[in-house]
Amino acid sequence: MDCLMFFDSGIISDTFNKIAAPAADGIIAFNIEKPLAELPGGKKFMEDYTKAKFAAPYENYGHFGYDAVGVIMDDVNRAKSTDRAKVIDVLRATKGYHGVIGETTFDEKGQTQNKLITAFISEDGKWLSYEKADLQIVDKKIVKK
Repeated sequence: MDCLMFFDSGIISDTFNKIAAPAADGIIAFNIEKPLAELPGGKKFMEDYTKAKFAAPYENYGHFGYDAVGVIMDDVNRAKSTDRAKVIDVLRATKGYHGVIGETTFDEKGQTQNKLITAFISEDGKWLSYEKADLQIVDKKIVKK
């Protein structure tokens, strides 16, 4: 490849690597997380997902969806109601929910306080954190370490 290619998180998927095959090597993407296996509940999530034998892979956002449902269910239980306004009030007060991605806390506007950003690079059909990959950028080119 004669140029560097940078993307955001939407491209990080096993499906992309399968379709792009070797052409994906060296593509860099930034994501709002660490590699799934490095997250507090990541390995267990991966094991449980594999054991469940779902037809589709969990891809890039499966564990976020899992935690989102977990947070909402926890908030419904704590609100003792399914009333939207009551659940939203409880959501904004959520501090320290323990899930796959770690501890989740929300501010008064309902925004997560999680701060996870990682650079990933596609290498040999897998997305790896840039720091752990054998590929690297040198003089604006992707090369093996």
